[in-house]
Amino acid sequence: TFGGQSFAYVVNHGSGSVTPITVATGTAGTPITVGSAPVGIAITPNGLTAYVTNNGSNTVTPITIATNTAGTPITVGSYPYGIAITPNGLTAYVANYGSGTVTPITVATNTAGTPITVGGANPDGIAITPNGLTAYVANYGSNNVTPITVATNTAGTPITVGSDPNGIAITPNG
Repeated sequence: TFGGQSFAYVVNHGSGSVTPITVATGTAGTPITVGSAPVGIAITPNGLTAYVTNNGSNTVTPITIATNTAGTPITVGSYPYGIAITPNGLTAYVANYGSGTVTPITVATNTAGTPITVGGANPDGIAITPNGLTAYVANYGSNNVTPITVATNTAGTPITVGSDPNGIAITPNG
């Protein structure tokens, strides 16, 4: 919700854009140009910024929701896919499918931090616990999930799961 209106944002992989939809009217707004082959999107808890992973350009584009304008792309790892933002809104975590890493982005400055090696191939899905302490990353190519301690940005021991893990979600009670 911004300015009393609620919006939904749709990532358009084939056209390199994000379409804002005004929920009350079901009306699509003008598409916002982002990077090549966008796939993932997350919105900060304060509702001010949407972050879009651009799989084809190895970047993340911040979108200012108040104006629906794209900011300067942030360079991350190879083939960024999933993205999740900590509940306190301070950090966005990007799963880099092609480089086996997760890149933390400081939301206040839109700067990428040191990539975290996750111990698995092809990280794609990512979710953060409601208390903000741990991020869990699904590693598609390794059939495992890596926990990351948010306070230190360190990866823990991968947890073996089924074949080709992709999406991941965490219960509200953590």
